[in-house]
Amino acid sequence: MMQYMPEDVIMKRMKHTAALYCNILHVNFHNEEIKKAFIKIKKAAGEDTNAYILEVYEDFADNNISENTFIEILNTIADYLKNRKDKENNIAFNELIQYLNAFITCK
Repeated sequence: MMQYMPEDVIMKRMKHTAALYCNILHVNFHNEEIKKAFIKIKKAAGEDTNAYILEVYEDFADNNISENTFIEILNTIADYLKNRKDKENNIAFNELIQYLNAFITCK
């Protein structure tokens, strides 16, 4: 899809995405619930979830999903990571992504 966009639009989108990713890495959020969820994810060594979280964060930033939905997704990921760390987990993260995408679609 980007191949059909003008270069300036691509650059603007890349800068926007980079700013969002920076917020994820530095847990830079005003909403305390969002901040707490990201801290839990970071403490659980959830770096492997960042690519998916970035996609969901872009949806939130673009007003495609609500703040409550974003928080629910983050908390679900945080719980998944905690369980993955604490005990044997048979659910792969890509399976969780399928569940979360279905959850978003239903909202």
